[in-house]
Amino acid sequence: MHRSLAQLIGARCVIHDVAVGEVVAVLVDADCSRAIGLDVRLPDGAHRFLPWVAVEFDDRHVRSHSAFLLVDVGDSYVRLGARALHDVDELARLRAEPDGTLQPALPQVVSSPLFAGTRSG
Repeated sequence: MHRSLAQLIGARCVIHDVAVGEVVAVLVDADCSRAIGLDVRLPDGAHRFLPWVAVEFDDRHVRSHSAFLLVDVGDSYVRLGARALHDVDELARLRAEPDGTLQPALPQVVSSPLFAGTRSG
């Protein structure tokens, strides 16, 4: 089943039926061919990376089985060339297969830095 990536922006991230945050960006790999994870903003404003392979989707939520999967390393992927896509219009033209493969191929896009200004002391 293909999923529109635009549907993910603003989706609640739920673990064991408890909302833990909101999706604010989709991370794609350096060659823009695969979704690798989600940027989830927690209620305290911190951002966490949720790997694509650790996510289940339903009509209203992004679900994961453990809070331990929300990791503080998403910015490392960006330093390695991944892109954080926030633009709903750009994401609306994309579909992702369950393994994260993007359809159609994503053209080179300009994206904003992930986790900018979110690190705490």
